[in-house]
Amino acid sequence: MAKVLAVACDSKRLSDVNNLLRAHGHNVRGADCRSTMRHLLAQEPFQFIVVLDPLPVAFSDVLQKELHAGRMSPRLVLAEGMTSEDVAEMLAPQSRRPKAA
Repeated sequence: MAKVLAVACDSKRLSDVNNLLRAHGHNVRGADCRSTMRHLLAQEPFQFIVVLDPLPVAFSDVLQKELHAGRMSPRLVLAEGMTSEDVAEMLAPQSRRPKAA
């Protein structure tokens, strides 16, 4: 499964999403602030960065530029309006997603 960094200031939301993603088999780390997020990004590679809180536009733009400057750029997912289940479903492999009717 995917290696995911979830970012949120709301510790309950962060915990809920992290637990659900782990239950779906993802390797998840959580960051509750910008400095922790940057520290984790410097320490290990991620396939996805799931941002659960709205980001200021300037920070979002800088973050995207920083991520795309690296060799293995993770996919940035802005999920502030999504439920925990929606986030987990979005990260599910294509073969596990339900077929559209």
